Amino acid sequence: MFRHLFSSPQDLFNVSNQQEREASVEAEQRLMIDEDGNASVNIACPDVEADFLKHVDQLEAY
Repeated sequence: MFRHLFSSPQDLFNVSNQQEREASVEAEQRLMIDEDGNASVNIACPDVEADFLKHVDQLEAY
């Protein structure tokens, strides 16, 4: 998973204003970083939802 996230580090630093943040959500990017360096997870990203469900399934297995 981390290899996928960091295979294109420049993609992690693509959000600097509200308009770009909205575009990132629409583009289904996993992570968004604002101009202050604050990171947030795009919960609208299908990959994030799939990861979350996978983790829930793993927790339920215990």
